[in-house]
Amino acid sequence: MTMANDHIERLLQIIGEIQDRVEKKLERRSTAGAPGPSREEALEELRTCVEELRVVGEELKHQNEELARERYRYSDLFDFAPDAYLVTDPEGTIREANQAAVKLFHCPQNFLIGKPLAVFVADREHNAFRTRLAGLKVDAAEKVEDWRVSMQPRDGPSFHTVMTVGAIRDSVTRLTGLRWLIRAIPY
Repeated sequence: MTMANDHIERLLQIIGEIQDRVEKKLERRSTAGAPGPSREEALEELRTCVEELRVVGEELKHQNEELARERYRYSDLFDFAPDAYLVTDPEGTIREANQAAVKLFHCPQNFLIGKPLAVFVADREHNAFRTRLAGLKVDAAEKVEDWRVSMQPRDGPSFHTVMTVGAIRDSVTRLTGLRWLIRAIPY
């Protein structure tokens, strides 16, 4: 994303330079007795500015194509990983779920999205799960490993899991989400 921001900054810089050039040319014209640029000079200046904008536009196009490739690569890695991966908000509401999570929870992907992960936790562990999840929001830890939780999908038998939970933070280190790696383990 920073490369796209760099291109945008460059485009803004070029626009500022164009504005400065136009203002200077207009100042020269308005000065009494001073000849302004000829029509040909003004057209050439305009052509130069348009070409600079075209180059920056091409750079932005290529950057967007690269971002699309990276997004596809991430999606492919995420969706087809052998273990269940979820991304939730800090409260544990599922935002993303891969195919292994769909299989593990016996639930179509579109039904997983928007559901609290807690609805899949076995009833006897709900309170402990919610307490530990609330602790993740206030704890500065970046990762919790080997968190063992019994899960109970709606249409399937309960099973034990071991989870690794990683924090997603914004630029000011505020918790914005959680990444979950969930593996079923034998009883």
